[in-house]
Amino acid sequence: MPTMVNDGGGMTFAPAPMGLHRAVCCDVVELGWLDTKWGKKRTICICWQILATMEDGKPFMVTERYNATLYESNLLAALESWRGRPFTEEERKNFDVDSVLNAQCQINVVHNTSSKNGKLYANASAIVPGMKGVPPLVVRDYIRVRDRDGYQAPDLAPPDQPAQSVAPSEEPPQHGPDADDDIPF
Repeated sequence: MPTMVNDGGGMTFAPAPMGLHRAVCCDVVELGWLDTKWGKKRTICICWQILATMEDGKPFMVTERYNATLYESNLLAALESWRGRPFTEEERKNFDVDSVLNAQCQINVVHNTSSKNGKLYANASAIVPGMKGVPPLVVRDYIRVRDRDGYQAPDLAPPDQPAQSVAPSEEPPQHGPDADDDIPF
């Protein structure tokens, strides 16, 4: 059966409202190796639900794409801002990004218009630790991308190496013996 796609011209959506919002991470999506203006980069997408809801009562979603590296990257800056402290050298060596699932935060949402298609998008301009003393948000009405019917994991082999699929880790994230309970991941 063919997989049909279109230019998205008929799709409409309401972007998340601008401003600072309480949020919870609902997904980390492995996108594989994507072409960027700096060449092929392994890319992930982090997805959050915010407290604000759409007309149908479902929470707004905010997503951001990141190069999958903790070496002087936007991902590193976002995660350190979110957790409220820098990674140690040891933590940066092998961080399980799935450990951010269900982690609370606050996201400052800004609106940007795409130069490619003129559409308005809601983007996270800042991610900071969640508020203390408030009940945590719970992910609602959402199925992780990798848990959806028909999902196929992307090829994670670097572009110049043979294809290989990497199974997601089922091990819980490892935290050091001096882990601070106030750090969400």
